Amino acid sequence: MNEPGASMTSAEALAQIVELLRARAYFTSQGLPVAAIEKAQEANKLAEQHGMLAQQANIYVHLAEDQAFLLGSYEAAAQNARHCLELSEQLLGDNKTKIATAYSVIGFCAAQEHHYVDSVWALREALDTLAEMQQRKPVDLSVHEQRTLLRAYINLANSFALVGEYLQARDLYLKGLELARAVGNQVALITLLENLGHYEILLGNYAQAEAYLIEGEELARTATHADWLERLSYFHQMRAEVCFRRSELREAWRYASQALDMHVRQLFHFDRSVVADVNALIGNIYLASGAYQTGLDCLQRAERIYHHRGMVAEADRVHLQLALGRMLLEGGSLLPTARPNLLSTEDERSFVLLSQVMDLLFDMYTVEEEVADHSDRVVRYALLLARQLNLPAAGIDALAYIGPLHDLGKMRVPPEILNKPGALTEDEFNLMKRHPEEGVEILLQAALGLSDEALALLRHHHERWDGRGYPAGLKGEAIPPVARALSVADSYDAMTMDRPYRKGMPHGEAMRRLAAASGSQFDPAVVAAWEALHEVPADFKYVASW
Repeated sequence: MNEPGASMTSAEALAQIVELLRARAYFTSQGLPVAAIEKAQEANKLAEQHGMLAQQANIYVHLAEDQAFLLGSYEAAAQNARHCLELSEQLLGDNKTKIATAYSVIGFCAAQEHHYVDSVWALREALDTLAEMQQRKPVDLSVHEQRTLLRAYINLANSFALVGEYLQARDLYLKGLELARAVGNQVALITLLENLGHYEILLGNYAQAEAYLIEGEELARTATHADWLERLSYFHQMRAEVCFRRSELREAWRYASQALDMHVRQLFHFDRSVVADVNALIGNIYLASGAYQTGLDCLQRAERIYHHRGMVAEADRVHLQLALGRMLLEGGSLLPTARPNLLSTEDERSFVLLSQVMDLLFDMYTVEEEVADHSDRVVRYALLLARQLNLPAAGIDALAYIGPLHDLGKMRVPPEILNKPGALTEDEFNLMKRHPEEGVEILLQAALGLSDEALALLRHHHERWDGRGYPAGLKGEAIPPVARALSVADSYDAMTMDRPYRKGMPHGEAMRRLAAASGSQFDPAVVAAWEALHEVPADFKYVASW
């Protein structure tokens, strides 16, 4: 029996591939990686059936980018990038920008897995592939060539920085800056100013660093690209570093707290390395101001996160700062609990809440490694749903702060039950059903002062629309709206991601199962909203940022 697509003409197959890649681009832009990857895989299958090697090479790059940047599946991403290179070799060097992008993905994946020498090699290959483009005037390059060359400069510079070659990194950033200014690429320009500011700080050139940071901050405030807010949080973080090194502690605190608050409350995700960076900085600010115990608490949190992320050099640096902090505490003249008046009471309370939530998160992550990525994805999906449903701000705040902790109670479930490949016994399932209440109990013991919405989210995310859920057996609209949104997001991610005991199912099958459970397990309005998020607008046109 012929596979679907085999009976198409080549022209029909190409048209279908274009439509599939358009859908993939839309899902990528919306932060829906499983759907994006499935569309790319469908397109790849069609291209393979019709012997379209150039299309396959192009699709492999798309797959690699989505797997690397959206899902963090670095091994799969690098493998698909290598498939692109193999096909490009058969096509006699097919497309320089495509080859450079494939090498860039390989280099990025190597860096994420801490293979920095391999990363430098791959990213050198990416830039060398574009040698001819570097000799041409910027105005003579196509927009796609400009973007690819800018990415190559930035990626190789980042890789040099990881191995401590800061001067080489700065030289490449300056080349990129010249090109970005010449072609008016705002997003690349913001990225380059951010990186240059960072390395001028490392080199001790604070005035030059501040000039780059102020320019980048102003651009980020007016930029229209989706990641402008994240860039702005990084500029605040580095302004804090400059102020700290100038002993302007109040200003340093203000910028650092803004960076952390923006990253968590407005960006709605805990980028754990950023959280560690800001905690390390705030810890040092506290030490410099005499609040030794508070400073040690922040530095210990940073060290813990760095170790968890495999960031050995950063963990070692903070370890030395902790040793200094302990010496100050033992010989200090201030009381261990003393706090300088650096921040308003409201901002101080916000920072304490974030710190406590982060500590609980990392307690949870050490119980089950995959919980971290699962929680991040579920919260992103739930927030997409919350906005689609126009839920109140209090509910969205609850999702942002407490959503990552929705499985907190599983810390009290034995690992052999959590990871059991077969069906649970009645006793095991009864124990598993306790985890929402256990999570609430842990939060109450932590005395975080959480809202009713936050506690209800944690307690009721396993209720069912038909009243057959747990722990309270709530039915229909008696279930809090944010819990209904989280339930759909949680179930979708659980179905589509690989687990130790089974493979994840395709996006399409997961969507069918959600639809089948609409009105029984799930709120029909939430399922309909999730389906609407996966409908590609007729007027959608993908435009790469840089």
